[in-house]
Amino acid sequence: MAMLLKRLPLRSAAAAAIESRFFLRPAVPLIPIRKYRSDRSPDDLPFSKYEQQRLPINWGVLIVQEKEVYVVERLGKYHRTLDSGIHFLIPFVDRIAGVHSLREMVIPISCPSAITRDYVSILLDGAVSVKIIDPILASYRMKNPINTLIRLAEEITISELQKITFDKMFEERDALNEKIMRAINEVASDWGLKCLHFDISFDIGDISPPPEVMQAGIESRKRAQVLESEGEAEAILNTAKAIAQSLEILSQTINAQGGAEETRQRVLEQCVQAMVHTAKAGTKLAINFCGS
Repeated sequence: MAMLLKRLPLRSAAAAAIESRFFLRPAVPLIPIRKYRSDRSPDDLPFSKYEQQRLPINWGVLIVQEKEVYVVERLGKYHRTLDSGIHFLIPFVDRIAGVHSLREMVIPISCPSAITRDYVSILLDGAVSVKIIDPILASYRMKNPINTLIRLAEEITISELQKITFDKMFEERDALNEKIMRAINEVASDWGLKCLHFDISFDIGDISPPPEVMQAGIESRKRAQVLESEGEAEAILNTAKAIAQSLEILSQTINAQGGAEETRQRVLEQCVQAMVHTAKAGTKLAINFCGS
């Protein structure tokens, strides 16, 4: 009796675990919601992911929604493709191998730091428009074809940006989008997919030149400031030399004329005015030596 009482809690715990795991388990919806997710991780690496639908369980009766197709296997081999409507399957014999939407899907993508031909680092965002054109290839050729297409679009974008300069990227944006879309379709057609549109976008705030480029720009601005200050100093020195020579000529002229007080006074006034005007405007110095 004592041994039986000791075993009761163990049996109760095991029964509770089995009951909670198998009998009280919440039901899984047959057609979960398709989600798109795109954001950036803390280290600025891209994260773009397409979450596929869960495959429904074959209960014998299946309703396919409009613009959707189900790929069905029988005994492990492809059997048929189900269009919209009600269908009857054989449980435990038929299995749903793929659920695909025939609608156009727009998926955001985020590229890591791409570097142009002139070594400018840029963070890019964009969107790719995809449509499934062959559900059988989409089910069997690649395990997750849409996620693979997203990675392919990111790699092609980075590769194409390395071939052009930063200025050309702005000028040839439409041509770049068209070129990337053609490159994607060359590969995606084997997976039963088609890229209908590709758009790359970037923000000026995301553009950050590398440190060596920023340092070169700072040094260039410093050299320009030094050259400008040296030019101003040379101009001031030349003006001072011209004024000194003019004063020397004036002094010699006054002494040659006998040093009349009225002439000396007029010349000095004109000299002062001329020097002030010359220093401000850099005009020619003209002094009247004749009397009024």
